Amino acid sequence: MKDSEKRYGSGRWAYMNEFAEAHRYSLIIGCSEYRSKFPRVLDVGCGEGILQQRMAYAKYVGVDMNAEAIRLARARADERTEFVLTDAGEQFQPQNLFDVIVFNESLYYMKIQPRCLLDIAPTLPREGL
Repeated sequence: MKDSEKRYGSGRWAYMNEFAEAHRYSLIIGCSEYRSKFPRVLDVGCGEGILQQRMAYAKYVGVDMNAEAIRLARARADERTEFVLTDAGEQFQPQNLFDVIVFNESLYYMKIQPRCLLDIAPTLPREGL
């Protein structure tokens, strides 16, 4: 079992769904809505999809390297919502354009941050966030 999955199983990430973190999600949602009331969102490091549960969107793609988090998130997948298990954001190659790309703490855990940003940048239109 990967270290991140052990931390997830032990409740290490439970605080992300607590009221004390609501301001962070509100800020992300506010910025997203500035671009579009129903944005196309790529959430890199989505965990169990806490952001997805709190926002309105036209399309939401969440990626994470934690199998248990993605398993929980996939229970809410539908025609507008997709959750992808990937070894890290560096290996995910999106096929769509997004209005908003969120790296909510995930850059901290990536080994090749600048490369990941350069790889994903073409999926963001000029006016995207």
